[in-house]
Amino acid sequence: MSHPWDNKDVVFKTRVVLRAMRNEQTVEEIALEYGVPVAQVLEWKKQVIDELPEIFTQKRSKRRRSPSDSAT
Repeated sequence: MSHPWDNKDVVFKTRVVLRAMRNEQTVEEIALEYGVPVAQVLEWKKQVIDELPEIFTQKRSKRRRSPSDSAT
């Protein structure tokens, strides 16, 4: 069964997770404010925490190119 929060965009999920990671409010308050279940906020937060180390350990064979790089 699909839930309305399953289709939220990346920006929305990012905003919710960042608020939860700041620990300025309880997860319950954040969930209520954004209209998602507490369990969903906790799941998104756990997913981010679990995947953060991968960002710093990935070996990238190519440097990301900016639009200005291709103009030269």
